Order: sequence, then C-alpha cells, then structure tokens
Amino acid sequence: MLAKQRTICTCVISLVCGSLGCAPPKFYDCEGVVTHEGRPVANLQITFTPDIIDSVRMPLGLTNSEGRFEMFSGRHMGVPPGGYSVYVEDPGAADGRQTSKEADYLYVIDRYSPDKSDLKYVADRDRIDFELKLDIKEYIAPVVEDPVVEDPESKKAVAAPENPDVAAVPPEGTPAE
Repeated sequence: MLAKQRTICTCVISLVCGSLGCAPPKFYDCEGVVTHEGRPVANLQITFTPDIIDSVRMPLGLTNSEGRFEMFSGRHMGVPPGGYSVYVEDPGAADGRQTSKEADYLYVIDRYSPDKSDLKYVADRDRIDFELKLDIKEYIAPVVEDPVVEDPESKKAVAAPENPDVAAVPPEGTPAE
C-alpha cells in the first residue's frame, strides 16, 4: 500500500513540475574552431559566463590540437538559451602549469582573460560550425575617474593622491608648507 502511494505521489509531482516549466532548458549546440589572426588556437579552455545567473553550470569547452571545440554545460552537450560573456584560459594553469610559451598563445589568454575579455555570445540557435575569432583588438580598460577632494582652506577641488602616504598637491598660489 505504501509503495502504491509513493508511486502515485511521484507521478503527480512529475506532472505538476512538467506543466509548470520545471523541465530542463533546451541546450543549443555550439561547436566550431577558435582562431587568432586566421590560425587555429589549440589547448584553450573556453568559458561562457551567463549574463543572468541560473542553476545551470557555466558552459565550457576545450580546444583540441586543431583549435576545434564543443561546448557543454555540466552533463549536457550544448549551451542553454541566453546571453554570455566569453573568456579563455590556459587549462594547465589550474595545476600551475603553462600549456604553451608561444607569444600568440600568451597574448590570447591574457587579452581574453576573465578580467579583460569583451566577447559576447547569444545562444539562440544551434551553431555547428562557429568560428570564435580572437583577433587582435586593443584592450580598452573601463574609464575610472580620479577621485576629487575639496581643499578645505581654498574651497577648490584638487585631485586626490593615488598613494595615501603622499599629500595632495596644494592648489596654485597656495604657499607650500
């Protein structure tokens, strides 16, 4: 009797979850080649960081010796729908190793690192022959304004010192102490 109740309860929960959208999302195929200046880049880890964080694992891919990759999310092949920031890393770095010392490889893993990459990807359809181009683009860091403080004596704005151990330069016309 208890086993029959468990079976009925499981069926009801499955039906409710299915009708409320508890089913896993569709995963779009994303596979192709990573290139830099038209040449394939081998031995990279590609990570897609979702713009909206959800419960699905971040899609990852590894390039083979020909620069080819296939993205997967946890146990699922493909990428869930949505927008992503894309970055690349040296897969050996997690173990303290360096996969390659080639200048182009080092440039790519630096320029498209998690802190610097400006690449975006939208998973809205299957992409079977996708080319992820890591071409030379000048990195433009976010603009950070120098903080401005007001000199209490002159009521004029002066740039705050970058080093807190160094005093701010007094405004013009103010005698130095």
